Amino acid sequence: MFLKGLPAQYACINPKCSGRRVTEEENLLGRIYTNPHTSCPECGSRVFELISHRTCGAAYLRAYHREGDSHGATFLWTNPENTHDLEEIHLLVEEPRDDPLSGEKRPLSQTTKSQKLDFSSGYLVDSWSIDEDNKSDHIDVWVPSDDPPEDEYPRSWTQCPNCGIEESWWQGRTKIQDLVTKGEEPFANIVRSMFDIQPADPNKNNLPNEGKKVLCFSDGRQKAARLARDLQGNVELDSFREVVADIFADYEGELSMDRFFAEFAVYCHQNNISFFDDRDEYSTQEGTVYSGSRTRFQKIRNSLSEISERYGLSSIDEIPNESFARKEISDRPKQFDEILLKSLGDEYYSIPASLIGYLRPTKDIIDGLTAINKGINEDLLRSITIEVLNHACEERAFDPEIDRYQRSSSLKYGFIRPNEQGVSFSNLVPEYVRETVSPELSSDQLQSLAKSFIQTELFSPVQEGSYVVNPESTTIEIAVDDDWYRCQGCHQFSIVSLDDHCPRENCNGTLESVSDDDIHLQARKGFLRDPPRKVANGDRDPFTLRSEEHSAQLSAKDESDAFSRSEVYELLFQDILVGDSDAEQPIDVLSCTTTMEVGIDIGSLTGVAMRTVPPGPENYEQRAGRAGRRGAGLSTIVTFADNSPHESHYFQHPGEMISADGSEPIIYSGNQKIAKRHINASFLARFFDPSEIEPVADVYQSLGTGEQFFAGDGTYSFPKFKDWIHLVLSDDSSTV
Repeated sequence: MFLKGLPAQYACINPKCSGRRVTEEENLLGRIYTNPHTSCPECGSRVFELISHRTCGAAYLRAYHREGDSHGATFLWTNPENTHDLEEIHLLVEEPRDDPLSGEKRPLSQTTKSQKLDFSSGYLVDSWSIDEDNKSDHIDVWVPSDDPPEDEYPRSWTQCPNCGIEESWWQGRTKIQDLVTKGEEPFANIVRSMFDIQPADPNKNNLPNEGKKVLCFSDGRQKAARLARDLQGNVELDSFREVVADIFADYEGELSMDRFFAEFAVYCHQNNISFFDDRDEYSTQEGTVYSGSRTRFQKIRNSLSEISERYGLSSIDEIPNESFARKEISDRPKQFDEILLKSLGDEYYSIPASLIGYLRPTKDIIDGLTAINKGINEDLLRSITIEVLNHACEERAFDPEIDRYQRSSSLKYGFIRPNEQGVSFSNLVPEYVRETVSPELSSDQLQSLAKSFIQTELFSPVQEGSYVVNPESTTIEIAVDDDWYRCQGCHQFSIVSLDDHCPRENCNGTLESVSDDDIHLQARKGFLRDPPRKVANGDRDPFTLRSEEHSAQLSAKDESDAFSRSEVYELLFQDILVGDSDAEQPIDVLSCTTTMEVGIDIGSLTGVAMRTVPPGPENYEQRAGRAGRRGAGLSTIVTFADNSPHESHYFQHPGEMISADGSEPIIYSGNQKIAKRHINASFLARFFDPSEIEPVADVYQSLGTGEQFFAGDGTYSFPKFKDWIHLVLSDDSSTV
């Protein structure tokens, strides 16, 4: 199977284009192409690359104009064409929002500069310069007015006029981005799907994934190493949300967040799920200081039964409810803290952002807040509190026990300085929340509300003047089957309504209730929301996988080591546990370079995934041939192509890769060393009778052991081999 990520998208700018596939409704643009065109082959109108605002999905066009050419009619190029005096510009093609933002008197529809773009010529002109008869030959576009911070940056937007969300530049880019598939997450989801369809090995049901394996190939060591790291990380973040959904959805009563790790450890032990890796292991001259998060978590899992017996508990299920038992496993893996912070506060992949659930105060805390803030409507008080908790988690201000380095590691960009942990008292109720509810609540009421967060211990001090969410006072509410709110202004989703207004910063838009069958909700959130829902409803089980790199750089070993790291990984990939550590676990995905094409046997395998299209048919055959050995009935071989010319060509013509004849092999017969090896291999192949080898035998034992061959006296021993050599060489009729 050949799969391919989404390439760059190019749109004809004529809404009445005759090549449009769907024409029933009002059209924004014309036909979409996956290859660049200067003009539309169907209607002759100009074509530009279609890009989008990542946060709200608004449509933009990427075009180029001469630097300083902003007066009168401005010609736009589709691509820079190696011309150095062209500046990139992003044009909005959807109408800006027509309601004023918080604190503003005029809406963005009135303050954003609008111009007309000619279908056929690609000239950008002012509206007043077009005759009424010619207006139908143009579309409305909105152009950025601010200069970029650096000359090499594009002329783009830090505030999207369509949604009003304001963001900053990062490494020369804004959130206005192309539609090209990027990163390892799509490939990780492909590998995860391959695991779903693989049959389990009935003899390995004691292992986390019951013997399921996928071998991944990449052309280059850096790609293989990055894939091994990112693949496991992406799958674990998805699986963590699923485990959270399952734990909190099934819990009878109220599970506070201070007991969540113990519940998580018990759940993983009972469901045979492993998390984390040991990349964070570190040592000093005195020895190992931290053994790594995977090792730490595995040791905690292994200790649960002993802890239960020591304290006379009926089962490990009681550990989360007993403080003395929880204390035994309180030294959590560092990566648990990182993934927990991501799941609570990541902009795109957190539990609230995925519309799975949200952090809320426990019932006792809500009762305390209600008693103190009697003048605030209970529904509004609850909504403000949930939004306050959400804001704190976005700032990674959760749990005073979490180390600052773990807070920083949970961020995609940037880091948290020592004096930046937590939120200040003045920002406990963020300014945007204050502005949104100011018509309903006075400043004294808001100040009293902030104090009540400290009084009820909803927030705990983390350093002088700063506070973080107290885990003992919060829980997670699962809402995978609930209706959510969507803002009609910024188009973002929320679980709370602040007096019918959007809780987003500076938005103040009007909210509408949306159910699960809403097409916009499904398109933007369904992929993240549906798997945890299925787990919470008992329709699927969460799982994680362990992925490691296999390349030539890992083949070196010290004299004291029995195996190199690559050899250890090969054995673990075959579910052969090596070493004395009880925390060791099998490898499910081996991300390798061309070293795995030949010369190494990794046992029975039914899944091969190629991250890149191989250089030629012979390379494809070598890699694909890793699957389906030793009597495997059905194998899955997936090739993921990027948008390079080589990979795009073979994606369009897969037969040239799958079924084409490879180049003929060349043997340098003049090389005596190679000639001797081939002769020896030929003698050994003829000596051993293949009819006596079982078709499903392990490759390491199918011909017997080395000791049996060299020291034994059986049919296939070295003495018998020497006798056979003398016999066949003295026989004139022998084909040897």
